[in-house]
Amino acid sequence: MHTSSRARIVLQLVFSWAFAAATANAQDLLYLRAGGTLTDDAPAPTASTIALSTRVPVGEDVLLGTFASAPVTSDVMIGGARAVVYLATGRPGMDGCAKVTMSLSRLTGTGQSVVASGAVVTSIQPRRRTTDPIIVPMMLATPLVAASGDRLVFQVRVGNECGGERTVVLLYASVGRASRIELVAPGVTTTTVTTTTTVTTTTVPPTCLETATGLPAVRCRLEAMDALVRATSPASLGGPRLQGRLEHRVVRGLALVRAAELIEPTPRRLRRAARQVVRFMALVERGQGNGRVATEVGGSLLGLARGANGGLQSLLAAR
Repeated sequence: MHTSSRARIVLQLVFSWAFAAATANAQDLLYLRAGGTLTDDAPAPTASTIALSTRVPVGEDVLLGTFASAPVTSDVMIGGARAVVYLATGRPGMDGCAKVTMSLSRLTGTGQSVVASGAVVTSIQPRRRTTDPIIVPMMLATPLVAASGDRLVFQVRVGNECGGERTVVLLYASVGRASRIELVAPGVTTTTVTTTTTVTTTTVPPTCLETATGLPAVRCRLEAMDALVRATSPASLGGPRLQGRLEHRVVRGLALVRAAELIEPTPRRLRRAARQVVRFMALVERGQGNGRVATEVGGSLLGLARGANGGLQSLLAAR
């Protein structure tokens, strides 16, 4: 599904804000290391994995670990951040019912404030089957995440929305389990040419909207929907109640698609994800019809949702 050029720019800006820290563009990697430290020193090839195990009662949100850097030697300005963390659980697994929250804070002499954070509802595999990390794009509160002399503090939390208590394990500090934070410099390149007038051009890097296919393309569109819903004011989405309903639908759809990627893309999971997307579209269309949802943001959300639904229908037809 093609969006208008203006809508495409809006979506790309959302992606540069929420997902600019792709590994290939990473300016700084801060690794989780022994002793609760956060450092740019990568794990040695011979280093063993450290495991922090925590019980998470059903319905509760629990802190798994806190990691702090040494004082930074200069101001840290970034354009994006994401956390890449290896998590595992016991044999029952957490199939689309783990809410993983990661935050980066600035610790100064007078206090601590969150400078970037993000959350996903996803699946966590039993430890024997854990091969891929949980990746959480973190939304920036400010590009200046630390001034000279400040420390950076990273926290990992897991909420248990499953049917019973789970044990969650945080894995880090080895080459195979290199849990980390990825930071990038501001991703906008600006060139100014001055003659009789000034011309400014801005290049936004391509996103998975252009590059992904199959199930990753569906997830990409759902993640874009999630980021756009969260970044839009309630007034443009029909008020807090309708915004909450839209967020609920896209979060549930995302959880099912991520479970399909991590575990198995069964027809049942794909159909349930498609149902969430269809209900999301119905809410947006109804909001546009009665004038509660702004035309531009509603059009962008519908374009993404139709693309996601089309991808899911194609996957179902191929099975």
